[in-house]
Amino acid sequence: MKKAILVVSFGTSLAAAGKKAIDPIEDKIRLAFPAYDVRRAYSSHIIINKIKERDNIHIDNPVEALERLIDQEYNQVIVQPLHIIPGLEYQYLRSVVKEFSHKKAFSKIRLARPALYYKGKKDRPDDYKIFVDAMEEDLNKKDNFLLMAHGTSHQANECYLQLQQSFYKEGYKNVYIASLKGYPDISLIKERLIKDNVDQVILKPLMLVSGRHVYKDMLGDNKGSWQNILEDAGIKTRADTKSLGEIRAFQDIYIEHIREAIRRSD
Repeated sequence: MKKAILVVSFGTSLAAAGKKAIDPIEDKIRLAFPAYDVRRAYSSHIIINKIKERDNIHIDNPVEALERLIDQEYNQVIVQPLHIIPGLEYQYLRSVVKEFSHKKAFSKIRLARPALYYKGKKDRPDDYKIFVDAMEEDLNKKDNFLLMAHGTSHQANECYLQLQQSFYKEGYKNVYIASLKGYPDISLIKERLIKDNVDQVILKPLMLVSGRHVYKDMLGDNKGSWQNILEDAGIKTRADTKSLGEIRAFQDIYIEHIREAIRRSD
């Protein structure tokens, strides 16, 4: 019986960022599940193509990775997304797993959940409290933090609003969340910071990897970077570029999600 865990992240074109955030999670999965072989896929076809053109290195997308596992005669597969919310990338991955499930290509194929999914009702875990607790080593309740989420037009963007409430509930009233491509955006949070008389804030990514968004959109020299927008408003900033994927307790979230997927009987 050949078993594999397919680890699917959005991906990154910055090799150094991937080594800091994605590699450690995959290594931890290998240690936690020695009976499974660990494979990698990226869900972003844009990033896959960019790496191929630039470095002549091919990284499988989820379909290619699962087809490769079929060719190698694997019987059981757990697909673990490294996504933060169940947004468009997760929905795409769900459709891929559903397709392979209908094909009956594997005796067992399970899709585990992203970091944020359940809200602690009907005997389900509270992913939001677990998330907040996992960030404890990187936050405090004294300094003001502004976390940069990617955000999305998908309805799953509400996960970030729920996460904001969870931070408040756990006593982190000094933590603010803004989204690059969702609600609330930096202009709304800037006004909230001013209203709350915040004169200094630590900028920090709420992303798996510290990639282009962090170094261009959060800290870039361009006028529209969050750092410059806040500085122009009289709010001093400093940066902590450590990503979620580099936080040990956050890595453990995915380990537990894999365990739950293995235990499932569906």
